[in-house]
Amino acid sequence: MSTILWIIFYIFFPGIILYTAYKIKILEKIGPIIIAYAVGLLLGNTGILDEKTLEIPRTIATVSIPLAIPLLLFSLDIKKFKLIAGHTFLSTLFALIGVLVAVVSGYYLFGKHIDEGWKMAGMLVGVYTGGTPNLAALKTALDVDPDLYILTHTADTFISIIMILFFLTIAQKTLLYILPPFPKINDDFTTNRENNSSQKSANEHEKHLEIYDDSPKAFARAVKDYKQYHHLVFAGLLTFVIVSISLGIGKLVPEHYFEPVVILSITTLSIIASLFPAVRKLKNTFQAGMYLILIFSLSVATLGNLSTLINGSAYIFYYVAWAIFVSFFVHVILSAIFRVDADSTIIITTAFTMSPPFVPVIAAALKNRYVIISGLLIGILGYAIGNYLGVLLAYTLK
Repeated sequence: MSTILWIIFYIFFPGIILYTAYKIKILEKIGPIIIAYAVGLLLGNTGILDEKTLEIPRTIATVSIPLAIPLLLFSLDIKKFKLIAGHTFLSTLFALIGVLVAVVSGYYLFGKHIDEGWKMAGMLVGVYTGGTPNLAALKTALDVDPDLYILTHTADTFISIIMILFFLTIAQKTLLYILPPFPKINDDFTTNRENNSSQKSANEHEKHLEIYDDSPKAFARAVKDYKQYHHLVFAGLLTFVIVSISLGIGKLVPEHYFEPVVILSITTLSIIASLFPAVRKLKNTFQAGMYLILIFSLSVATLGNLSTLINGSAYIFYYVAWAIFVSFFVHVILSAIFRVDADSTIIITTAFTMSPPFVPVIAAALKNRYVIISGLLIGILGYAIGNYLGVLLAYTLK
């Protein structure tokens, strides 16, 4: 009976977190994922759970990510990426180069001093191209130790706050000393440069914001939207088919490649599924995927050892800081050489380093709504490519 109760707890407690964050603004600002980690860490270090019971969150953490990936990618519209051109494309390329340069160089400076440093390198590439969903997916694909995962995510959270504050305050003014300003917008919402062809509709960003909104308000809206529940049922069935096929593919390869092959297969099949309009139009699938990320966060944090975290290697902190700041530095230098504007540089870094939900916030600080669509598109692209890049780099460094 206790097993059933613990399963119910791990599945439904994230909903309680979201509800309280929806009602209490300070909790919303802290963030549901951070709260889930905190609760999980406290739960796992109180001695309430014995080794047998710990198999429950361990199993849930393993299962939740393969189920989350399709739901996060079903709304992906590949055709819209043809709108990414000119300076937006260049800025994306420079951001990607910056991430790879920073993570690889950081591996030889710091990663070699960390147990499973090559796995951490793969996670960093994932989180700085697609955010927390990719970080979690690569934790599963690379079979990363829970303590290393939590330490990496914790360091990323604290250091990313510094970047967010910089972007919200003086980033634009600072970069304008070396980068050109954003191109002038014409009355038809296009610019005198092709990099903003994606801004042909001034209101299109509202649709993207609703689809990829992971705020407590978005979850509340999804729960109340009972007329769309059949969409989630269909999405669930399609997810089951994709995961089942991927597990079958994983059994065809050597055992030590099983996890990465399964995750990459799920990612690939989910992208293929998103090519069908009927799949892309399914409602609230992204929110459902993010709910599974919350379940994963609560479960994996339960497996963390608080004493290990407190005494965690300083090299993990150094590596994360190096990855964030050096990747941005390389991005800015390349943008200066090729004259990419300051706003595009900031928003693409935001999309990669901090994921799509932060794009509208930073765009508001820049007083530039025209970068929202390109920022969201690049952030969503990061969800799709982050798993591939993370696995590829990790095994290359290994």
